[in-house]
Amino acid sequence: CPDWTLFDLVRHLGEGRRSWAATVAAGPGATAKSAPEGAPDVPREREALLAWSAASTQELLDALREAGPDRGVWTWWGTSQSPQTSAAVARHQLQEIAVHGYDAQVTAGAPQPLPDEVALDGAEEFLSTCCATPSAWPHQPTAFDFHAAEGRSWRLKADGDGARAT
Repeated sequence: CPDWTLFDLVRHLGEGRRSWAATVAAGPGATAKSAPEGAPDVPREREALLAWSAASTQELLDALREAGPDRGVWTWWGTSQSPQTSAAVARHQLQEIAVHGYDAQVTAGAPQPLPDEVALDGAEEFLSTCCATPSAWPHQPTAFDFHAAEGRSWRLKADGDGARAT
């Protein structure tokens, strides 16, 4: 999001954490992402914004701890390979925060590489959440291979039964 300011980025992250906290708390009966009730306005003053951001993260952590890893929850990734559980939401949120944390570092002019395990999990999570699908591949069956310099590899097979990562 190259046009965003750091305020825009912090607001996006905080609102996202609050929304996912409400979604996890709503449990398996929810049919869409939940909106947090009574959420405070996003403050513009630096210290208040930092406190609001920390409180947003704490809301998500509390909801995830309360739910436990196996609780069913609504997710936008539906029938992908990633489960619709609070653990999968936690995993996806780690990746969301890692990417946007890097965005903030770029904005500040001091980008740092992601830790290897976070980056490798990000590749695997992206393949299983965003690329895997039960929708039929309308072409000849094929496979796409992905190799990380750190040693891991993944294969995305696509055929008439959809796409699955291994």
